[in-house]
Amino acid sequence: MRKNSNRKFLRHNRLLQPKTPARLVVLSHMGKHTCARGTHLELRTPPGYGLTQDIRERAAKLAASSGAVVHEQHDLAELPTEFDVVYTTRWQTTGTSKPDPNWRTVFAPFQVTTELMDRFPDAVFMHDLPAHRGEEVVAEVLDGPRSIAFDQAENKMHSAMAVLEWCVAGNGGRCAAPA
Repeated sequence: MRKNSNRKFLRHNRLLQPKTPARLVVLSHMGKHTCARGTHLELRTPPGYGLTQDIRERAAKLAASSGAVVHEQHDLAELPTEFDVVYTTRWQTTGTSKPDPNWRTVFAPFQVTTELMDRFPDAVFMHDLPAHRGEEVVAEVLDGPRSIAFDQAENKMHSAMAVLEWCVAGNGGRCAAPA
């Protein structure tokens, strides 16, 4: 994580910023989101790849109870002018397929480019990795100075190691392999 940063990140899709409300734009499709108090979450997904009605309703209820804002739109028009984080995830997950054979064309406008990042000069870039350079993000952004994707991956590794250690320790057999 960058030095002198007042941002705190928990897991890849949760953001807490203690002093001011956070502004986060999420590009591409992500399944579930949670909002910290005062968070402004902008979801931008291709048409037909957004949140389900059930998840939208749960997100709205959670946002209302925590003073957060969750807004989903299917284009990049009318984005707010400031963001702390631009986050995307893989467009193609192993073992899944998209119903539209031309899905890459539908997703192309949602690619995180240097031009998009230039619109938000104070924002950092996050990605849950592994990334597909040239698809959901260009290499210049992923490998650039504003990317914290590799710090994010390192944090995820430490979390996974802690869970593994907890499981290996036995913990009353709750993680023990079947006999």
